[in-house]
Amino acid sequence: MGLSGVRRSRDLELVFVDVSISDNTQQELARLGAHGVRVFLVDGLDSVTTRMGRDDVHVLGVKEGDLAAGIVAKLPPPEAVEETDSLT
Repeated sequence: MGLSGVRRSRDLELVFVDVSISDNTQQELARLGAHGVRVFLVDGLDSVTTRMGRDDVHVLGVKEGDLAAGIVAKLPPPEAVEETDSLT
């Protein structure tokens, strides 16, 4: 959770980036797509992070595993995601 945490993490499968984050940081995180990470630009990430006790987080990463697999199963396939929804 958080930009620093995502930067340090390995084996990420998904990254959700709040639209409020800077363009440079969005571009930095979009480059994770070259490593197979699906990166999504979302409006209102705070609705998720506040429930986790963090209202200051604008980047959320999900590592490979059961949680990521469950989320991916509910997402449309990459080719069906509009460019505006996905940074990759």
